[in-house]
Amino acid sequence: MEDQGLRTYRRAVTGFVLVGALIAAVVGGGLLWRGLVFEAVLALLAVGFFVLLAHGYRQDEEERGRRR
Repeated sequence: MEDQGLRTYRRAVTGFVLVGALIAAVVGGGLLWRGLVFEAVLALLAVGFFVLLAHGYRQDEEERGRRR
């Protein structure tokens, strides 16, 4: 059985990752608007990384839910 604190921690980390993705998307859009294409691409790649990280946390939580 999973500890409630661990579940809360996973949800908090997922929230922080999604907020980080939102911030990186805004920064990437701003950089693209200013014409700094290379830096904007790097920021948008960070968005992809954050989304994959959050997706992995969600999948892990779903798998743990199925095992119970």
